[in-house]
Amino acid sequence: MLGQECTSVLRRGWPGVILWALLVIASVVLMVTGLWRSMFILGYQPIPEFVEDARVGNLYLLGGSAASLAAAVWSFRRGHPHWVTACVAAPAVVVGGVALVWPYSMLRQLVALLALPGAIAGTVGGLLDRGYRRTGKAVVPQQYQGHGSAPAKTNTIATAALITSFFIGPAGVILGHIALHQIKTTRQGGRGLAIAALVVGYASMFVVSYITIGLFSSQGHSG
Repeated sequence: MLGQECTSVLRRGWPGVILWALLVIASVVLMVTGLWRSMFILGYQPIPEFVEDARVGNLYLLGGSAASLAAAVWSFRRGHPHWVTACVAAPAVVVGGVALVWPYSMLRQLVALLALPGAIAGTVGGLLDRGYRRTGKAVVPQQYQGHGSAPAKTNTIATAALITSFFIGPAGVILGHIALHQIKTTRQGGRGLAIAALVVGYASMFVVSYITIGLFSSQGHSG
């Protein structure tokens, strides 16, 4: 009976999760293209050039939001952790939602600093997890998982690192490295969370640096 139950839930294969990850990456690329095309640093003005940039940028954002929602639904159907699905859906919900309410505001770019690194982190988490599929009606009882041992406890610092990385990138990176060291020593769970925190932290630091340099360059040229 135990053997039958233990074969009822299996990890999914790599081809499906790779295609899913490509869909998430495509949504991020479309979002970045749309945000870059419709970024009005000095404010939006209804002149033909700005109107055309806004129209094309919004089309890219619409395509990115559709791909993001499709990836989130696919993530849920694959059985990924809920945080992976939430991170993948963030670009559509947050960036797409702000774009609908404030279509010409720089607020879209600001919320993208949180949502897009989160989508990348969700992609990493999904690749590490791969999702699961059920092969029968029986579900593996929790007490039987891990050959009769109790499931490993999730490292608290890994959870804190992922949350912190969305708001303070450098702090999330530091906590992520600490969590990985502890997980390696104590054999706790949460390695995927720690890696996702590193991805979000480093990505947000890169994006903030890139935008800051771009703003200073634009001001220098205008001056």
